[in-house]
Amino acid sequence: MAEMQSTQTHPKFNWLFLATPKGHTCTPIVLRTQASTEETARETFPGWDLTFAAKIRTDCPLSVAWSDPDSTTLWSLTGTDIFESFKTAPARSPRPGDRYIERESGMLLVIRELTEERVIFSYEQYPMASHSHPLNGFIRNDGLVEVRHV
Repeated sequence: MAEMQSTQTHPKFNWLFLATPKGHTCTPIVLRTQASTEETARETFPGWDLTFAAKIRTDCPLSVAWSDPDSTTLWSLTGTDIFESFKTAPARSPRPGDRYIERESGMLLVIRELTEERVIFSYEQYPMASHSHPLNGFIRNDGLVEVRHV
């Protein structure tokens, strides 16, 4: 079987609905389909009363699976590129409590206090750090997350 190429189109989501046949009051069942929109997904099931249950992304750029033979558990993680996600994020100023990825090190930092004179933040790996200069480049016009000390 040929692998799916990035130029091919395919539905972006799996849709799950709780469904009963129209005019019946039986216990609902779960119906599943793939479609890019909820409207298209609902059109797949004419003659059914549908209650939205879940929308699950089908395209995932990052995926890894492994098994643990000791516990006989299959693990699977799916994700997306955080930097690509921020390209579509609305631009806003950083606030205390915000989390950022430092591009060079890949470490997570959390803003604790933010003033014009200084930024206090903590790295995930270290207790606390303080910098007397503002951090540059949290969210720029292109939406990329970059953290550097200036």
